[in-house]
Amino acid sequence: MNWAVLGVGTFVVFLPSAGLLAGWTPHVLAHRAGPLRLLGISGALLYAALLTVVLPRLADASADLRSGCAYAAAALVVLAMLLAIVYDLKTGPAPGSRK
Repeated sequence: MNWAVLGVGTFVVFLPSAGLLAGWTPHVLAHRAGPLRLLGISGALLYAALLTVVLPRLADASADLRSGCAYAAAALVVLAMLLAIVYDLKTGPAPGSRK
């Protein structure tokens, strides 16, 4: 199960994040001028949180280490959410949306 989570996470989270960091602009975000690298970094942090949780389980680490990694992953997720909020604040409302 952990291998499946790692594989799906790679395709769903890591590859789009790497694309955003490389300069790729998805058509959904093309109409909003903003710092897309913030979203790429946010996605990379989410993938790091995924790795932080899954890799100790795959290595059959102790319960204390897995617990510590889960806390570290929670901190990474909070940081990713903060970066996504900063992106949203920098771009402003989407064209055609009501305020």
